[in-house]
Amino acid sequence: VPKRDNPPPVFPEDERADSVTAGEAVLRFVVDRSGMPDMTTIELVRATSLSFARAAIIALPSQRFEPATIRGCAVGQAIDYSFSFVLRNH
Repeated sequence: VPKRDNPPPVFPEDERADSVTAGEAVLRFVVDRSGMPDMTTIELVRATSLSFARAAIIALPSQRFEPATIRGCAVGQAIDYSFSFVLRNH
């Protein structure tokens, strides 16, 4: 389960310049026993564009999770995690 205070990913500048207002990237990786993503296990499941995939990978190290447990003991678990990008008009 992702922590509530995880920072959102940064919307890619090149997509903003192309007037794109939304995108998605889904990464598969292992959340380790301490709730941190194991950066050596990243796989790209799908992405709206390469720019959104890159932005998700850049954002991943700052994401924290509640680790999975078996009989009360924290264990690593592979997850698919979706990053949603929405450009807000201010």
